Amino acid sequence: MASLRAFTNQEMLLAAAMPVTAGFSGFLRSNDESREFANRNHRRLQREQTQAFRSRHEVSQRPNPAVPAPWGSGRTAESHRFVPSGGGAAPWDARARGLSRCPVPTQELAHPVTRTPPRPVGPSAPPGLRQRREVPGKSAVFSGEHFVLEETDWYLLNLFRLWWHYGISFLRLQMWVEEVMEKFMRIYKYQAHGYAFSSLEELLRSLGGEAFVNMTQRSVAEALLEVGVTQRFVDDVIAAVLRSSYGQSVLVPAFAGAMSLAGAQGSTWAVEGGNKLVCSGLLKLTKANIIHGRVTGVSLHSSEGRALYQVHYTSSEGQGSAFYDMVVVTTALHPSRSNFSFQNFEPPIDNFPGTFQPSVTSVVHGYLNSSYFGFPDPKLFPFASILTTDTPALFFNAMDNICPVNVSAAFRRKQPQEAAVWRVLSEQPLDKQQLKTLFRSYYSVQVTEWQSHPRYDSAKSLPPIVLHENLFYLSGVEWVASSMEMIAVAAKNVALLAYNRWYQDLEKIDQKDLMHKVKTEL
Repeated sequence: MASLRAFTNQEMLLAAAMPVTAGFSGFLRSNDESREFANRNHRRLQREQTQAFRSRHEVSQRPNPAVPAPWGSGRTAESHRFVPSGGGAAPWDARARGLSRCPVPTQELAHPVTRTPPRPVGPSAPPGLRQRREVPGKSAVFSGEHFVLEETDWYLLNLFRLWWHYGISFLRLQMWVEEVMEKFMRIYKYQAHGYAFSSLEELLRSLGGEAFVNMTQRSVAEALLEVGVTQRFVDDVIAAVLRSSYGQSVLVPAFAGAMSLAGAQGSTWAVEGGNKLVCSGLLKLTKANIIHGRVTGVSLHSSEGRALYQVHYTSSEGQGSAFYDMVVVTTALHPSRSNFSFQNFEPPIDNFPGTFQPSVTSVVHGYLNSSYFGFPDPKLFPFASILTTDTPALFFNAMDNICPVNVSAAFRRKQPQEAAVWRVLSEQPLDKQQLKTLFRSYYSVQVTEWQSHPRYDSAKSLPPIVLHENLFYLSGVEWVASSMEMIAVAAKNVALLAYNRWYQDLEKIDQKDLMHKVKTEL
């Protein structure tokens, strides 16, 4: 299965690739002052990005009349986009907080209609999206026998407990995460000025030099121990966060670990109505006509000395194909995730090494068995989110009391003795005995099995972005870090890269010392 897109101009590309900027700075900050500081910086950065993009667009209106249009004469400007009929959509990432994986259909193909005049699109989320109201709830880390760390309602008491158990490890962690995120946020300024990168390594170097590239090859545990975080803190806290987000151990790469730890704070974005509205909103902005079908292959042809890509598909009307100048492959090109072929390419385009982490999300409506967690009286159970340490006896990675995607002002969590909706994350489906261990009784269980994230220990190198002259690969960024924001960043990078390559604006590709260039442009 594949997701393929083709676009006519930069405005369309940006509409399909607008990044969603989650507030990553300030991990482990829970006081109002720190959150307001992070939110102010986030809003300021969004304003700067929008102003920079619009000023650049007004100064240099493209496409240039002297340059041939991306779609050759005789081509139709009608828009097409293929979406699977039935199934095909991966569930979004089962995480308690923040933005996560986007539930994009696994088979798509698009080239949008031409708009006159072109309308600039800023780098913010689609218009009309609102942040979902956060419902307070305490978290704890469970070892299989007892809670090794518990959150309280008092900020100073939480800090004291962290210091008592782990010394200043939590401060060293916060400094490390903030340093990584501060450099990562540079990508939004680069993209606001139209800069793009032809490989993941070049993108990482532009943000943090060789250190960022090396962070994809060394574990997060190694990186944190190097900056003075204790082994106990890694085993109790870091492992719990990574099991909840990636379903893997502290051996995941340091860059992916930093992204996961940054997203563990409570001030990240969740969209009212569900994070899936980001995807449907972007699809609406492209104004593409949707055709249900399944992509089966891409073959290379040429027209007037220029590469031309024929996309083969099957739909309810039978088999068909269409020709495109540019194609973006967004499905994961790995043996367990793709089943379509590339034809007539030299050298051949094969699947990349690596496997994906199996994940099972069980949504259970029932009564929590608080006795299993050491609370015989369910009325006294205080936690809405339970993370777990890397203990072999534990059969689940995390569980949390989930809220509706639309949270009204009057909404309150169920009392612990009442039936509530819980989400349980595990590597294998829960059997009846395991369900009885976690719940005294339950009304219903809904189970979703999917391959959620790359298995980071199964590949040693990063996939390419450019597969052929105008054939691009988007999902390789998941092997840097797998999150909704990373996919959005990669999408806009591919959009800018395709646009700059088409118009031969090579000064906007793989440039060095971009921080200095951006400052001089401002």
